[in-house]
Amino acid sequence: TTCAGCGAELLPGEVTSSNPTYGSICCKKNKVSLPPICTPCPEVTKLWHDADGVIGKTLRKFARSINNTLAFASQKVKRPNNLPG
Repeated sequence: TTCAGCGAELLPGEVTSSNPTYGSICCKKNKVSLPPICTPCPEVTKLWHDADGVIGKTLRKFARSINNTLAFASQKVKRPNNLPG
C-alpha cells in the first residue's frame, strides 16, 4: 500500500483505520509536508558514478556512515541554564 499523502510505501501497521489511504507515521495522515529532496551537486554525482576512482569507491562504501555522521553533526541542542550542579 502507498500513502496518498506523501507516496511512502506503507507497512500493514502504518495504515490508519479511519482513513486507509494515508499513513499514520510517514506524514501524520497528510498533516506534514516536507520539501522535495534536492539533487546532489554535479561534483558529488560525478564522484558517485566514478566506478574506478578511489574516492568514488570510498564514497559508495561509506555513504551511510558519512550520512549518519553529517546528520548527527547538524543537530542543534538547547541546553537549559538552570541545571543543578
